Amino acid sequence: MVIDQTMIELAKAGYAAVLDGELAHLRDTLKMTRNAQARLIGLEGESLRRYETLERGMNIETAVRIGEWLWGAERAMDSVPDELFKQLVPIDTVARQYSRTMQELEDGCENGTYRHERLGVLGTFIYQGEVKGVSRKAQVTKG
Repeated sequence: MVIDQTMIELAKAGYAAVLDGELAHLRDTLKMTRNAQARLIGLEGESLRRYETLERGMNIETAVRIGEWLWGAERAMDSVPDELFKQLVPIDTVARQYSRTMQELEDGCENGTYRHERLGVLGTFIYQGEVKGVSRKAQVTKG
């Protein structure tokens, strides 16, 4: 693997995000589980937990992957007005609340059953109230 300056900056951002708790803070802000966040990054949930608790060291490739995801996540959040963002609930949260599969909800989004937004690396978010009974505490607020 050839490491250029951009990859160095992404690796630094990835290491810092895990070690400084920024990744966990973003996860809390988005009302997202560690497993959901790990899936979106392309990691196993248990691996992410071990990186965050310092039980396992990250390699450069993983740090770059996390840095890239963080960069994309910040851009996705910046692209959505605050008032709209407050109305969105991560699809994995909706799936947990209603004991539905992600695939059922994704299919509902595709066929127009649910109003939703696809926020790049952050995944799919469903508008609050689209699925009956989505709790207000599940809504997302920007950091």
